[in-house]
Amino acid sequence: MKPTDSNIRSSPRDNRFTGQRLRVVHVFVTLNLGGAERHLLTVLRHIDKERFDPRVLCLANRGELADEVERLNIPMTSLELNSHRLWMPWNQFRIAKW
Repeated sequence: MKPTDSNIRSSPRDNRFTGQRLRVVHVFVTLNLGGAERHLLTVLRHIDKERFDPRVLCLANRGELADEVERLNIPMTSLELNSHRLWMPWNQFRIAKW
């Protein structure tokens, strides 16, 4: 059976019917050169920006690929946390607020 508007059950968070973009936050420790980071760039290049509001959050430093993310006009923030403070409770609140 092909999905149609009549047989798709939408949840309250389904943005196809509300017209709102769904925020997607990609969380990385850093954007240094690596396989996962390069895959993130591929995802960000091809994501449907009419349906999704992509953002990137770096917990530590920005890394080499941060400028490329910004060239794609994707909002990016770096919390500049160092490794021994990364999992402190007050930093967890900073991450959750973002």
